[in-house]
Amino acid sequence: MNADCVSAATLKVLLVDDDMDLLRVMRRSLSDSGLDVLTAENVDQALMILRSTHVEVVVSDLMMPGRTGLDLLRALRPEAPDLPVILLTGHPGLETAVSAVELGASHYLRKPVEARVLRECVHSAARAYRATARGRDPGASGASSTRPRGIATLERALERGIETLELFVQPVFHAATRVRLGWEALVRTSASEVRDPRALFAVAERLERVTEVGRKIREEAARLLAHLPEGLLFINLHPEELLDEGLYALDAPLAPHASRIVFEVTERAAIGRGTHLAERCGRLRELGYRIAVDDLGAGYAALSAVADLRPHVVKLDMSLVRGVADDRVRQGVIGSVVEMCGQLGIWTVAEGVESERELEALVWLGCGFVQGYHLGRPAAWEVAAA
Repeated sequence: MNADCVSAATLKVLLVDDDMDLLRVMRRSLSDSGLDVLTAENVDQALMILRSTHVEVVVSDLMMPGRTGLDLLRALRPEAPDLPVILLTGHPGLETAVSAVELGASHYLRKPVEARVLRECVHSAARAYRATARGRDPGASGASSTRPRGIATLERALERGIETLELFVQPVFHAATRVRLGWEALVRTSASEVRDPRALFAVAERLERVTEVGRKIREEAARLLAHLPEGLLFINLHPEELLDEGLYALDAPLAPHASRIVFEVTERAAIGRGTHLAERCGRLRELGYRIAVDDLGAGYAALSAVADLRPHVVKLDMSLVRGVADDRVRQGVIGSVVEMCGQLGIWTVAEGVESERELEALVWLGCGFVQGYHLGRPAAWEVAAA
């Protein structure tokens, strides 16, 4: 697994995943783009292959029975400090995201990953690896080619994330008429280690720099509004951002646009914060902003979040929306939430709509607004506003 000089031969990639169906799909996608793809069903198989074959990029599932993707990273680093490892996870979390960056994961991506995105990440990682093998690590500035560890690694990753941060937008539509209500702002960065927004905020939390990241996002949102047609802009707020007095300042970047802003606060944020969170949301309402409870139905204190925060909008989590057309239980739950919100004067937005049948079911259940790939994918504002 030594990082010897890399030839111009076909790029060799190792896929590691215990899900055989997913493994086949990824292998076919990467092979069709001209890559030489090997596969392993677990960490032990992966290490055997890596000790006998020159591989330039590893793509591994994070959670596997027995040893995990993080275990693979830990086993690799003493022998191959620069070998790119792309981690995929369906359930990104604070500790795993931070550990992935600390151990030198080149990318940390959330499943499902689009084939195009995966191919781009593989080629990007390979280019960096080949440059390092030639003694020209593009990000090392003359330092040793061995990846640094710990806090310094996290700080560099976060700096790159902040520097390259931009906002994409996904449209939100009236369910019955498909008239556009506005957009949700979605964070994107080209920093490979923190490409997933959850990884970005996980690292920001560890470094106690959430306020800095939040301010950058709100500055970008203010610039974005100058280009978007009339309509609301939904912006996710990390719970720690509610402690930032700059959020409430009359000269804050978003203050002139308050009537167009819907701040989304996940229902997770309501747990353990109670009146403190409610008071902060009340201040935002007084300044003209709207409040949304995000991810309702994802398994947390949904009804108490609505009672405490008094939101203008409730967003139904995609896990509740998925398959609603054929699931009477989901229909019953969504119908009850929609009826309750209607009585309270709260708008409902269903997230993750991926088919016409799901959309029709949501209209039938009385859901007011919808967003999802079936209606519009995240895109740069130039594309979204066209």
